[in-house]
Amino acid sequence: MCNYQEDHSRRNNLQIIAIQENQDETWEQAATEVAKLLEDKLELPDMQLERAHRMGQRFQNRNRPIIARFTRYCDREAVMRNVYKLKGTKIFINKDLCPSSQNIKRAQIPSSKKQGPKAK
Repeated sequence: MCNYQEDHSRRNNLQIIAIQENQDETWEQAATEVAKLLEDKLELPDMQLERAHRMGQRFQNRNRPIIARFTRYCDREAVMRNVYKLKGTKIFINKDLCPSSQNIKRAQIPSSKKQGPKAK
């Protein structure tokens, strides 16, 4: 079980899902892919990434998520405000939460869908 401190330490992080993974990809290449996504798709050219890396073990025919850590919290928030521009693509961007916080959020999804678009 995680706590507030762990979620707070992840507050500058975002999880990016479904960016194509290259064989023997380095963290520099992952950071370049994230920067390219931010500039081309989200139209955010001046985002400052501290680092970006793939998460978990490599699987055949599956792209691992990328954890991107932004230097500034306001950059991360700018990305979240522009994530709607990815609608219609297979790429998803989520906040990086600890596993227990993810489970709590997942459990809230059915009730928020019933309440409609104004539920948060």
